[in-house]
Amino acid sequence: MLQRSDAMLAELKGEARVSKAATLPPHPGLFTLGVSRLGGPDVLAGPDMKDELETILFPTASTLTANQRYDVEHLRAHVRTGGDVFVTLNPNDFVVRGRQERLRSVGIWVMSPDELIGLLKSAFRWT
Repeated sequence: MLQRSDAMLAELKGEARVSKAATLPPHPGLFTLGVSRLGGPDVLAGPDMKDELETILFPTASTLTANQRYDVEHLRAHVRTGGDVFVTLNPNDFVVRGRQERLRSVGIWVMSPDELIGLLKSAFRWT
């Protein structure tokens, strides 16, 4: 299932783009002791890799820009809510210069939509 992070809505510009993105379901909430209930919609949180993600994505930045912070938040929400594959149209910040391999080495699969479709076609022998 495709899901969006809150950072996605905050980052987008233009009413039409925000409206379109808002149609995607958000990541589930994180389980909070004393608030959430077992069997409810919240999920147990994965590791908080904020610092590690900043280092992988932007190793030379001394201070992150707003857009870079959004990129970290997108991936952070993906990891914390147990996403399987992070799908992006932004290869510059998530794929190139070895980022895709470094993310994969810590268990985060990042792909373009075309890469994911190719993987699914291969795995399920779709034509």
